[in-house]
Amino acid sequence: MESFTAEFEKKRIKKFLKEISAEFGSSLSQGKIEDIFKKSLELLSLPQPNSEILKYFVTSYVLKVFLDKLCEKFQNTELESFQNPCNNYYKKEKDSTIIKYRILGEHGLYPDCELERGDSKYTIINSIPVLMTKNDEGTANSEIAISMNRSELRVATCAMLANSCAFVFLNSFEDYNILFFSKDELEKIPKYFQLYFLHQLLQYENTLKYRFDKSRSDEVLPHGDISIDPKKYEFSAFGPYIDIYCKLFDSYNLNDELLLKTSYYFLKASMLRFNLTFQEESTANVFFCLEGCMHLLQKKYGVKDTHLNLKKLQSIFRKQMPRGEDLFEYIQEAYGKRNELVHAKLDDWGAEWPVPLEAEDLYEYFDVCVQLLNFVLIERKTEVEKEQNFEKLRRDLKSEA
Repeated sequence: MESFTAEFEKKRIKKFLKEISAEFGSSLSQGKIEDIFKKSLELLSLPQPNSEILKYFVTSYVLKVFLDKLCEKFQNTELESFQNPCNNYYKKEKDSTIIKYRILGEHGLYPDCELERGDSKYTIINSIPVLMTKNDEGTANSEIAISMNRSELRVATCAMLANSCAFVFLNSFEDYNILFFSKDELEKIPKYFQLYFLHQLLQYENTLKYRFDKSRSDEVLPHGDISIDPKKYEFSAFGPYIDIYCKLFDSYNLNDELLLKTSYYFLKASMLRFNLTFQEESTANVFFCLEGCMHLLQKKYGVKDTHLNLKKLQSIFRKQMPRGEDLFEYIQEAYGKRNELVHAKLDDWGAEWPVPLEAEDLYEYFDVCVQLLNFVLIERKTEVEKEQNFEKLRRDLKSEA
Protein backbone atom coordinates (compact mmCIF):
# COMPACT_ATOMS: atom_id res chain seq x y z
CA MET A 1 0.00 0.00 0.00
CA GLU A 2 1.39 3.35 -1.03
CA SER A 3 2.09 5.93 1.61
CA PHE A 4 -0.09 9.03 1.79
CA THR A 5 2.83 11.22 0.73
CA ALA A 6 3.61 9.11 -2.36
CA GLU A 7 -0.05 9.02 -3.38
CA PHE A 8 -0.36 12.77 -2.96
CA GLU A 9 2.76 13.31 -5.09
CA LYS A 10 1.35 11.08 -7.83
CA LYS A 11 -1.91 13.01 -7.91
CA ARG A 12 -0.02 16.29 -8.29
CA ILE A 13 2.08 14.85 -11.13
CA LYS A 14 -0.97 13.37 -12.85
CA LYS A 15 -2.74 16.72 -12.71
CA PHE A 16 0.34 18.46 -14.10
CA LEU A 17 0.74 16.01 -16.98
CA LYS A 18 -2.91 16.34 -17.94
CA GLU A 19 -2.62 20.12 -17.98
CA ILE A 20 0.47 20.26 -20.18
CA SER A 21 -0.90 17.52 -22.46
CA ALA A 22 -4.01 19.60 -23.11
CA GLU A 23 -2.25 22.97 -23.30
CA PHE A 24 0.65 21.99 -25.55
CA GLY A 25 -0.90 19.15 -27.53
CA SER A 26 -1.03 21.04 -30.83
CA SER A 27 2.44 22.59 -30.93
CA LEU A 28 5.68 22.59 -29.00
CA SER A 29 7.87 25.63 -29.55
CA GLN A 30 11.24 26.18 -27.93
CA GLY A 31 9.65 28.58 -25.47
CA LYS A 32 7.00 26.03 -24.51
CA ILE A 33 9.64 23.33 -24.02
CA GLU A 34 11.52 25.59 -21.62
CA ASP A 35 8.29 26.48 -19.82
CA ILE A 36 7.35 22.79 -19.34
CA PHE A 37 10.84 21.91 -18.16
CA LYS A 38 10.99 24.67 -15.56
CA LYS A 39 7.46 23.89 -14.34
CA SER A 40 8.45 20.22 -13.99
CA LEU A 41 11.44 21.13 -11.82
CA GLU A 42 9.28 23.44 -9.74
CA LEU A 43 6.66 20.72 -9.29
CA LEU A 44 9.33 18.33 -7.96
CA SER A 45 11.19 20.95 -5.90
CA LEU A 46 14.33 20.40 -7.98
CA PRO A 47 16.89 23.11 -8.77
CA GLN A 48 17.40 24.44 -12.27
CA PRO A 49 20.69 23.62 -14.04
CA ASN A 50 23.22 26.44 -14.04
CA SER A 51 22.92 28.98 -16.83
CA GLU A 52 25.82 27.53 -18.88
CA ILE A 53 24.05 24.21 -19.48
CA LEU A 54 20.35 25.12 -19.06
CA LYS A 55 19.83 25.53 -22.81
CA TYR A 56 20.98 21.96 -23.44
CA PHE A 57 18.19 20.66 -21.21
CA VAL A 58 15.58 22.64 -23.12
CA THR A 59 15.15 20.24 -26.05
CA SER A 60 12.30 17.96 -27.05
CA TYR A 61 14.50 14.88 -26.50
CA VAL A 62 15.60 15.77 -22.97
CA LEU A 63 12.09 16.81 -22.04
CA LYS A 64 10.74 13.53 -23.40
CA VAL A 65 13.27 11.58 -21.30
CA PHE A 66 12.32 13.65 -18.26
CA LEU A 67 8.55 13.36 -18.69
CA ASP A 68 8.75 9.66 -19.57
CA LYS A 69 10.19 9.10 -16.09
CA LEU A 70 7.17 10.87 -14.62
CA CYS A 71 4.78 8.78 -16.72
CA GLU A 72 6.42 5.56 -15.47
CA LYS A 73 4.71 6.15 -12.11
CA PHE A 74 1.30 5.37 -13.59
CA GLN A 75 -0.46 2.28 -14.87
CA ASN A 76 -1.28 2.07 -18.59
CA THR A 77 -4.96 2.58 -17.85
CA GLU A 78 -4.15 5.85 -16.08
CA LEU A 79 -2.03 7.04 -19.00
CA GLU A 80 -4.99 6.89 -21.38
CA SER A 81 -6.27 10.25 -20.10
CA PHE A 82 -3.03 12.09 -20.90
CA GLN A 83 0.26 11.63 -22.76
CA ASN A 84 3.77 12.91 -22.86
CA PRO A 85 3.39 16.00 -25.09
CA CYS A 86 6.86 15.40 -26.55
CA ASN A 87 5.94 12.06 -28.13
CA ASN A 88 4.73 13.72 -31.33
CA TYR A 89 7.75 15.99 -31.64
CA TYR A 90 10.68 13.67 -31.14
CA LYS A 91 10.94 10.66 -33.42
CA LYS A 92 13.60 8.27 -32.14
CA GLU A 93 15.86 6.92 -34.86
CA LYS A 94 15.84 3.13 -34.93
CA ASP A 95 19.60 2.82 -35.38
CA SER A 96 20.68 5.61 -33.05
CA THR A 97 23.57 4.76 -30.73
CA ILE A 98 22.87 4.93 -27.01
CA ILE A 99 25.47 6.11 -24.52
CA LYS A 100 25.60 4.60 -21.04
CA TYR A 101 26.79 6.90 -18.27
CA ARG A 102 27.29 5.67 -14.73
CA ILE A 103 28.66 6.83 -11.42
CA LEU A 104 30.97 4.08 -10.19
CA GLY A 105 30.39 2.43 -6.83
CA GLU A 106 31.47 3.82 -3.50
CA HIS A 107 34.13 2.18 -1.31
CA GLY A 108 36.17 1.37 -4.41
CA LEU A 109 39.70 2.13 -5.53
CA TYR A 110 40.01 3.87 -8.90
CA PRO A 111 42.65 5.29 -11.28
CA ASP A 112 43.56 8.86 -10.36
CA CYS A 113 43.63 10.05 -13.99
CA GLU A 114 41.43 10.08 -17.05
CA LEU A 115 41.35 7.03 -19.36
CA GLU A 116 39.85 7.66 -22.79
CA ARG A 117 40.05 5.11 -25.58
CA GLY A 118 37.64 4.30 -28.41
CA ASP A 119 34.02 4.81 -27.35
CA SER A 120 34.88 4.56 -23.65
CA LYS A 121 35.85 7.29 -21.23
CA TYR A 122 36.67 7.01 -17.53
CA THR A 123 37.07 10.32 -15.74
CA ILE A 124 36.57 12.04 -12.40
CA ILE A 125 33.98 14.77 -11.70
CA ASN A 126 34.26 16.59 -8.37
CA SER A 127 36.25 13.67 -6.90
CA ILE A 128 33.65 11.14 -8.10
CA PRO A 129 34.69 8.49 -10.70
CA VAL A 130 32.35 8.11 -13.67
CA LEU A 131 32.36 5.94 -16.78
CA MET A 132 30.82 6.65 -20.18
CA THR A 133 30.59 3.89 -22.81
CA LYS A 134 28.66 2.87 -25.86
CA ASN A 135 25.73 0.80 -24.59
CA ASP A 136 26.57 -2.42 -26.42
CA GLU A 137 25.24 -5.84 -25.54
CA GLY A 138 25.84 -6.86 -21.94
CA THR A 139 24.19 -8.74 -19.08
CA ALA A 140 20.65 -7.39 -19.64
CA ASN A 141 19.34 -10.91 -20.41
CA SER A 142 20.25 -12.07 -16.90
CA GLU A 143 18.15 -10.95 -13.96
CA ILE A 144 20.90 -11.60 -11.42
CA ALA A 145 24.20 -10.81 -13.21
CA ILE A 146 26.17 -7.65 -12.52
CA SER A 147 24.54 -4.82 -14.46
CA MET A 148 27.14 -3.97 -17.11
CA ASN A 149 27.83 -3.99 -20.84
CA ARG A 150 30.78 -5.34 -22.82
CA SER A 151 32.54 -1.99 -23.08
CA GLU A 152 32.37 -1.49 -19.30
CA LEU A 153 33.79 -4.97 -18.76
CA ARG A 154 36.65 -4.16 -21.15
CA VAL A 155 37.52 -0.91 -19.34
CA ALA A 156 37.51 -2.55 -15.90
CA THR A 157 39.49 -5.61 -17.02
CA CYS A 158 42.15 -3.61 -18.85
CA ALA A 159 42.58 -1.16 -15.97
CA MET A 160 42.98 -4.01 -13.47
CA LEU A 161 45.47 -5.83 -15.68
CA ALA A 162 47.50 -2.74 -16.53
CA ASN A 163 48.80 -2.14 -13.01
CA SER A 164 49.30 -5.90 -12.43
CA CYS A 165 48.02 -5.86 -8.85
CA ALA A 166 44.41 -5.48 -10.09
CA PHE A 167 43.31 -3.36 -7.15
CA VAL A 168 41.49 -0.70 -9.20
CA PHE A 169 37.78 -0.79 -10.07
CA LEU A 170 36.69 -2.58 -6.91
CA ASN A 171 32.96 -2.32 -6.12
CA SER A 172 32.43 -0.49 -9.40
CA PHE A 173 29.19 -1.75 -10.85
CA GLU A 174 25.87 -1.31 -9.04
CA ASP A 175 22.46 -1.54 -10.70
CA TYR A 176 21.65 2.12 -10.02
CA ASN A 177 23.28 5.47 -10.78
CA ILE A 178 22.98 4.69 -14.49
CA LEU A 179 21.78 6.95 -17.31
CA PHE A 180 21.10 6.12 -20.97
CA PHE A 181 21.22 8.91 -23.54
CA SER A 182 21.28 9.31 -27.32
CA LYS A 183 24.78 9.77 -28.76
CA ASP A 184 23.42 11.98 -31.54
CA GLU A 185 21.73 14.28 -29.00
CA LEU A 186 24.81 14.33 -26.77
CA GLU A 187 27.01 15.43 -29.67
CA LYS A 188 24.87 18.56 -30.03
CA ILE A 189 26.28 19.66 -26.67
CA PRO A 190 29.84 21.12 -26.55
CA LYS A 191 32.26 18.43 -25.41
CA TYR A 192 33.40 20.36 -22.34
CA PHE A 193 29.80 20.44 -21.05
CA GLN A 194 28.77 16.86 -21.89
CA LEU A 195 29.83 15.13 -18.67
CA TYR A 196 28.39 17.85 -16.44
CA PHE A 197 25.15 17.70 -18.41
CA LEU A 198 24.90 13.91 -18.02
CA HIS A 199 25.80 14.13 -14.35
CA GLN A 200 23.04 16.66 -13.68
CA LEU A 201 20.45 14.71 -15.70
CA LEU A 202 21.33 11.53 -13.79
CA GLN A 203 20.69 13.32 -10.48
CA TYR A 204 17.26 14.34 -11.77
CA GLU A 205 16.51 10.78 -12.85
CA ASN A 206 17.63 9.36 -9.50
CA THR A 207 15.28 11.71 -7.69
CA LEU A 208 12.37 10.76 -9.94
CA LYS A 209 13.15 7.06 -9.68
CA TYR A 210 13.23 6.78 -5.90
CA ARG A 211 11.00 9.57 -4.67
CA PHE A 212 7.79 7.83 -5.75
CA ASP A 213 8.80 4.23 -5.24
CA LYS A 214 6.03 2.16 -3.61
CA SER A 215 8.55 1.22 -0.94
CA ARG A 216 10.75 3.80 0.69
CA SER A 217 14.02 3.82 -1.22
CA ASP A 218 16.17 3.71 1.90
CA GLU A 219 14.54 0.37 2.80
CA VAL A 220 15.45 -1.17 -0.55
CA LEU A 221 18.72 0.41 -1.67
CA PRO A 222 21.39 2.49 0.01
CA HIS A 223 20.33 6.10 -0.26
CA GLY A 224 23.84 7.15 -1.25
CA ASP A 225 22.86 6.57 -4.88
CA ILE A 226 21.31 10.07 -4.92
CA SER A 227 23.73 11.86 -2.64
CA ILE A 228 27.21 10.57 -3.49
CA ASP A 229 29.92 11.11 -0.88
CA PRO A 230 33.38 11.80 -2.40
CA LYS A 231 35.01 10.75 0.89
CA LYS A 232 33.96 7.16 0.18
CA TYR A 233 36.24 6.88 -2.86
CA GLU A 234 39.96 6.21 -3.01
CA PHE A 235 42.31 6.67 -5.96
CA SER A 236 45.53 4.98 -7.00
CA ALA A 237 48.38 6.47 -9.07
CA PHE A 238 47.79 5.19 -12.58
CA GLY A 239 49.82 7.48 -14.85
CA PRO A 240 52.67 5.00 -15.46
CA TYR A 241 50.17 2.38 -16.70
CA ILE A 242 48.20 4.43 -19.26
CA ASP A 243 50.20 3.16 -22.26
CA ILE A 244 49.77 -0.46 -21.14
CA TYR A 245 46.06 0.15 -20.57
CA CYS A 246 45.72 1.43 -24.15
CA LYS A 247 47.52 -1.63 -25.56
CA LEU A 248 45.30 -3.98 -23.56
CA PHE A 249 42.19 -2.03 -24.60
CA ASP A 250 43.11 -2.21 -28.30
CA SER A 251 43.74 -5.97 -28.09
CA TYR A 252 40.50 -6.73 -26.26
CA ASN A 253 37.95 -8.26 -28.66
CA LEU A 254 34.40 -7.39 -27.60
CA ASN A 255 33.07 -10.23 -29.75
CA ASP A 256 35.13 -12.95 -28.06
CA GLU A 257 32.64 -14.64 -25.75
CA LEU A 258 35.34 -16.71 -24.05
CA LEU A 259 37.35 -13.60 -23.25
CA LEU A 260 34.25 -11.80 -21.96
CA LYS A 261 33.23 -14.71 -19.72
CA THR A 262 36.77 -15.08 -18.35
CA SER A 263 36.96 -11.34 -17.69
CA TYR A 264 33.62 -11.46 -15.92
CA TYR A 265 34.92 -14.13 -13.52
CA PHE A 266 38.04 -12.03 -13.04
CA LEU A 267 36.01 -8.92 -12.20
CA LYS A 268 33.74 -10.79 -9.76
CA ALA A 269 36.74 -12.34 -8.01
CA SER A 270 38.26 -8.89 -7.63
CA MET A 271 35.05 -7.37 -6.27
CA LEU A 272 34.57 -10.18 -3.75
CA ARG A 273 38.09 -10.83 -2.54
CA PHE A 274 38.31 -8.02 0.02
CA ASN A 275 35.04 -9.01 1.67
CA LEU A 276 35.94 -11.60 4.31
CA THR A 277 32.47 -13.14 4.17
CA PHE A 278 32.73 -13.98 0.46
CA GLN A 279 36.36 -14.99 0.03
CA GLU A 280 35.37 -18.58 -0.75
CA GLU A 281 33.11 -17.27 -3.53
CA SER A 282 35.97 -15.06 -4.72
CA THR A 283 38.27 -18.09 -4.82
CA ALA A 284 35.70 -20.05 -6.83
CA ASN A 285 35.60 -17.22 -9.40
CA VAL A 286 39.41 -17.20 -9.49
CA PHE A 287 39.36 -20.90 -10.39
CA PHE A 288 36.70 -20.31 -13.06
CA CYS A 289 38.80 -17.44 -14.45
CA LEU A 290 41.91 -19.62 -14.41
CA GLU A 291 40.14 -22.26 -16.48
CA GLY A 292 39.08 -19.56 -18.95
CA CYS A 293 42.68 -18.32 -19.16
CA MET A 294 43.86 -21.81 -20.08
CA HIS A 295 41.27 -22.03 -22.86
CA LEU A 296 42.27 -18.57 -24.13
CA LEU A 297 45.94 -19.53 -24.08
CA GLN A 298 45.52 -22.69 -26.13
CA LYS A 299 43.19 -20.82 -28.49
CA LYS A 300 45.91 -18.16 -28.96
CA TYR A 301 48.27 -20.89 -30.22
CA GLY A 302 45.77 -22.49 -32.57
CA VAL A 303 44.47 -25.33 -30.39
CA LYS A 304 40.78 -25.66 -31.32
CA ASP A 305 39.79 -28.35 -28.81
CA THR A 306 36.66 -27.62 -26.78
CA HIS A 307 38.38 -29.33 -23.84
CA LEU A 308 41.72 -28.37 -22.37
CA ASN A 309 44.58 -30.09 -24.16
CA LEU A 310 47.00 -30.49 -21.28
CA LYS A 311 49.81 -31.86 -23.43
CA LYS A 312 49.68 -28.86 -25.78
CA LEU A 313 49.30 -26.45 -22.88
CA GLN A 314 52.31 -27.87 -21.09
CA SER A 315 54.36 -27.33 -24.23
CA ILE A 316 53.09 -23.73 -24.56
CA PHE A 317 53.98 -22.96 -20.94
CA ARG A 318 57.42 -24.50 -21.29
CA LYS A 319 58.25 -22.48 -24.42
CA GLN A 320 56.47 -19.17 -23.82
CA MET A 321 56.12 -18.44 -20.09
CA PRO A 322 58.82 -17.52 -17.55
CA ARG A 323 59.43 -20.65 -15.43
CA GLY A 324 56.58 -22.14 -17.42
CA GLU A 325 57.05 -25.73 -16.27
CA ASP A 326 56.69 -24.82 -12.60
CA LEU A 327 53.78 -22.49 -13.34
CA PHE A 328 51.94 -25.22 -15.25
CA GLU A 329 52.33 -27.67 -12.37
CA TYR A 330 51.10 -25.04 -9.91
CA ILE A 331 47.99 -24.44 -12.04
CA GLN A 332 47.33 -28.18 -12.18
CA GLU A 333 47.26 -28.24 -8.38
CA ALA A 334 44.45 -25.68 -8.50
CA TYR A 335 42.21 -28.06 -10.43
CA GLY A 336 41.83 -30.43 -7.46
CA LYS A 337 40.96 -27.55 -5.13
CA ARG A 338 38.50 -26.22 -7.71
CA ASN A 339 36.69 -29.58 -7.80
CA GLU A 340 36.47 -29.71 -4.01
CA LEU A 341 34.98 -26.23 -3.93
CA VAL A 342 32.53 -26.65 -6.81
CA HIS A 343 31.29 -30.23 -6.28
CA ALA A 344 29.43 -31.31 -3.17
CA LYS A 345 30.92 -34.82 -3.34
CA LEU A 346 33.88 -36.26 -5.22
CA ASP A 347 34.31 -39.87 -6.33
CA ASP A 348 37.85 -40.08 -4.93
CA TRP A 349 37.24 -39.16 -1.28
CA GLY A 350 33.62 -38.14 -0.91
CA ALA A 351 32.55 -34.89 0.75
CA GLU A 352 34.63 -32.65 2.98
CA TRP A 353 33.45 -29.55 4.79
CA PRO A 354 34.77 -26.97 5.03
CA VAL A 355 36.91 -27.14 1.91
CA PRO A 356 40.53 -26.75 3.12
CA LEU A 357 41.48 -23.49 1.38
CA GLU A 358 44.23 -21.07 2.33
CA ALA A 359 44.50 -17.34 1.72
CA GLU A 360 47.29 -17.97 -0.78
CA ASP A 361 44.87 -20.02 -2.90
CA LEU A 362 42.90 -16.83 -3.49
CA TYR A 363 45.69 -14.30 -3.82
CA GLU A 364 48.36 -16.30 -5.61
CA TYR A 365 46.03 -17.88 -8.15
CA PHE A 366 44.47 -14.46 -8.71
CA ASP A 367 47.97 -13.20 -9.57
CA VAL A 368 48.34 -16.11 -11.99
CA CYS A 369 45.14 -14.95 -13.74
CA VAL A 370 46.62 -11.44 -14.02
CA GLN A 371 49.77 -12.92 -15.51
CA LEU A 372 47.95 -15.13 -18.03
CA LEU A 373 45.43 -12.51 -19.20
CA ASN A 374 48.22 -9.99 -19.78
CA PHE A 375 50.10 -12.56 -21.83
CA VAL A 376 47.04 -13.65 -23.83
CA LEU A 377 46.13 -10.08 -24.76
CA ILE A 378 49.51 -8.39 -25.39
CA GLU A 379 52.16 -11.06 -24.61
CA ARG A 380 53.20 -9.02 -21.60
CA LYS A 381 55.29 -10.97 -19.09
CA THR A 382 54.40 -9.41 -15.77
CA GLU A 383 56.60 -11.76 -13.75
CA VAL A 384 59.66 -10.56 -15.66
CA GLU A 385 58.63 -6.96 -14.96
CA LYS A 386 58.28 -7.71 -11.25
CA GLU A 387 61.74 -9.26 -11.14
CA GLN A 388 63.23 -6.28 -12.96
CA ASN A 389 61.51 -3.84 -10.60
CA PHE A 390 62.68 -5.82 -7.58
CA GLU A 391 66.25 -5.87 -8.88
CA LYS A 392 66.12 -2.10 -9.49
CA LEU A 393 64.83 -1.55 -5.95
CA ARG A 394 67.60 -3.78 -4.55
CA ARG A 395 70.27 -1.78 -6.42
CA ASP A 396 68.78 1.54 -5.30
CA LEU A 397 68.75 0.43 -1.66
CA LYS A 398 72.30 -0.85 -1.94
CA SER A 399 73.53 2.45 -3.43
CA GLU A 400 71.80 4.44 -0.68
CA ALA A 401 73.39 2.26 1.97
